[in-house]
Amino acid sequence: MPSDYQLTRYLDFEEDLVTIEDDEVPMRGFCLMALDVIQGYRELTDGWDDDDALAPSQNCLDDAYTFLRLVSSNLEHCPTVVPMLDPEGIPSLAFDNGKSYLAVAFYGDQSVVTYFIDRETNESTAQTFLLDEDNKLAELMSTIEAL
Repeated sequence: MPSDYQLTRYLDFEEDLVTIEDDEVPMRGFCLMALDVIQGYRELTDGWDDDDALAPSQNCLDDAYTFLRLVSSNLEHCPTVVPMLDPEGIPSLAFDNGKSYLAVAFYGDQSVVTYFIDRETNESTAQTFLLDEDNKLAELMSTIEAL
């Protein structure tokens, strides 16, 4: 353990602190394509599919962006994240390793719906929770990392 003398040079460090915004932290490679696509979804308008598809709300996209940041900062590896957008304007992020598939949909009010299928057993589960439920997020991160 260092002595107090060894730490004194660090005691007056406040002037050296730097604030780093989320956008300045590099995103891991498995999230980069999804980030670009999610950002592109911000430009969509109703009828983007040349039919009656709704444009996603900015709140939905903000939640997806926040989740991508969480995945990138908390996991060292996972399958490449695949973004999706349904005709109702709900963005989703999918994780697929060939044996298992997980989709996370963002509804813009901090709520997410997850759908998981194990292709080997054909078992599936769905779950709804809020992004501020730390225990549910931790479980989801573990599921993604295990893929």
